[in-house]
Amino acid sequence: MYIVSKTRYDSMITSKSFNRMKIPHYIVIEPQEKTQYEEALEKFGLTYAELLVAPFSNHGDGPGRARNWAWDHSIELGATSHWVFDDNIADFYRLHNNQRIRFESGVGFKAMEDLHSIDISRCSLDFEHTIELQIVVDC
Repeated sequence: MYIVSKTRYDSMITSKSFNRMKIPHYIVIEPQEKTQYEEALEKFGLTYAELLVAPFSNHGDGPGRARNWAWDHSIELGATSHWVFDDNIADFYRLHNNQRIRFESGVGFKAMEDLHSIDISRCSLDFEHTIELQIVVDC
C-alpha cells in the first residue's frame, strides 16, 4: 500500500484511515518535506506508516512520477501487485444490500485481491473524501 503525498503533512487523511485499520503502508514524499512528514507521523501517532523519500522534488509533473516510483519500489521488494492511493481519502466503504459499510480492517482490500475474474475494478471518490470500491466480476 502506497500513498503519494505532497504538502499534506498537516492532515495525513489517508494515512490516518489506514492506521485506524492497522494497515502497514508507505507514504511517498519529496525530500524537502521529510522533516514535516516525520513530525506529522509522531504528532498523529501513525505507527503503521513508513516514509519513502523519492529521488526528485518540485518537478511540476503531478503525481504520476511518484506513482511510477512507488511501482518500481514495489517491484524491488518482489511484490506482484500493489495499491497506490491519493493522500486525501478519509474512509473506505463497500456496498452491500444498498448499504455503505465502512472498512474496519484490510480485509476488503484482500478480498478484492483474491478475486480471480476481475474485469473492471474502480474506486470512486465522492465529495466527502470517501472511497467506494466497486468491482465488476466476469461470472
